Amino acid sequence: MDLAQELGLEVRISREAIEAVNDFRLMCLTEANAPWITVNVPPQQIGEMFRHFAETPQQLSGLTLEITETGAVDDVEQACQLLGAARAAGAKVFLDDFGVGQSSLSLLTDLPLDGVKIDAAFVRHLTSSESARAVVSAIVELGRRMNLMVIAEGTETWEQADLLQELGVHLAQGFLFSAAMLFSQFEAVLNAGKSLSPER
Repeated sequence: MDLAQELGLEVRISREAIEAVNDFRLMCLTEANAPWITVNVPPQQIGEMFRHFAETPQQLSGLTLEITETGAVDDVEQACQLLGAARAAGAKVFLDDFGVGQSSLSLLTDLPLDGVKIDAAFVRHLTSSESARAVVSAIVELGRRMNLMVIAEGTETWEQADLLQELGVHLAQGFLFSAAMLFSQFEAVLNAGKSLSPER
């Protein structure tokens, strides 16, 4: 992603990803177990993405939008309006990489959110650092008081997963559950009714 940003390709990649996700979701709309799909929305593309869905806002239902504080801080008022409309249409909104930015706490009160995602840097040191555990515990308590779901990124070991569960984190994601895979592989897993949950 750093290289994509450096080359100015982030918006183009995100646009194509959104289109691909939308095509896949349309295939799943008739299924009772249609999956929730998450899309990272880069800073420059919040407005453009909503224009993409303007004529068919129902397509936002079942979509989770992840925004970083750099994507919202430039124009909080516009971000609130657009994200509020997305939630009204059935989408969920999460603040990504929570805890590493300078304005994360203020954004919790400014933006219409459904949850936060704990940055992987804290999860990475969870088993060896009391400070990392304290930060995760504090984020969980914030989430509880503000009625926000808390998801931990970068979960790679069962020890981390067990600690996250003990601390009250709702969900976790990371290589413990699955490495990145081609869409054709993911589709095959869904069609076969298999689970991505690992065995201990």
